[in-house]
Amino acid sequence: MDSTGFYEAGAHRRVRLRETYVRDVVAPLLGRGAGGAVKVDLLLRALAWNSSDEPGLVSPDLTWERLHDWCRPPADFGQTDRILKRKWVSDKLDQLERVGTLRRERGSGRPKIVVLSDARNGAALDDPAAALSLGIPDDQHLAPAASSAAASHPNDTYVSVLCDGFEYGRFTRWEGPQFAAYFAAMIGERYARNDPLMRPLLAERPAGAGIWFRKLNWFADVENLRPDHHIRIPFSERTLSRGFALLRDEGLVSTVRSATDPRTGHPFRTKYGRQIYFNGFHDLRVRRRQALQSPRAMHAVLARPHASDDAAILALLSKS
Repeated sequence: MDSTGFYEAGAHRRVRLRETYVRDVVAPLLGRGAGGAVKVDLLLRALAWNSSDEPGLVSPDLTWERLHDWCRPPADFGQTDRILKRKWVSDKLDQLERVGTLRRERGSGRPKIVVLSDARNGAALDDPAAALSLGIPDDQHLAPAASSAAASHPNDTYVSVLCDGFEYGRFTRWEGPQFAAYFAAMIGERYARNDPLMRPLLAERPAGAGIWFRKLNWFADVENLRPDHHIRIPFSERTLSRGFALLRDEGLVSTVRSATDPRTGHPFRTKYGRQIYFNGFHDLRVRRRQALQSPRAMHAVLARPHASDDAAILALLSKS
């Protein structure tokens, strides 16, 4: 079996997807149980990101079996069952080609796969950050200074997918609810980073380790309460609740209920406060050390937004 590592194969460490793409392609695929197609799409975008031969070209050296094993546990079809693995990948490519996310050019041998722009205009694979012309650092989802530009170009606002999930095998067992919750968490983090009042709390936290407190019905916004330029993502509350429960079980999201708004220190207006989410996607190693799981530690972070790092807070708590 081909044992080439994900990053050894030239994959990019993160993929940026337009929120319109998450709304129009990812959410509908997840909604009809096609989480496998979403995984293959993310995988191919990461692998094609750095293509020097042709924008969006997936290396022909990567076998169907290897693509399968980055998306699903290798032993699910038998460690060496190439026929079933190839059929699984081919089926997902069919789905993606039908929704216009890639192009296959058939000839002798394996079809040539070219990943297309997630703007779904038939153009070559591109970076929505570059489309916004903001010079956004690679460790940010959308720089705070970009808020006004994002409002002017809502179709290019994006969410980041941290591809360590492929490298370390996290994504192989994920299904629709986990991916829906992951996208919601990263979108929630992006909006938090755009909030000037959240900057002291988030300035030194890496991408994927943000703090946010949107209600789960905020993402779909069926009552249309959000500003017009916001992109609504049609994830159901039920799916998100299930997904976040599964991510909590993995130690990738922690939550704590707070009566106090971490931005201002003032009480929330709601009777029971708000649920505060701590993302933990910055380190997707399966056996990583878990941190910030206790409510006490999370409350300490929220109460000390100018602390230099979480380690200092945890050290403080251990002495008290």
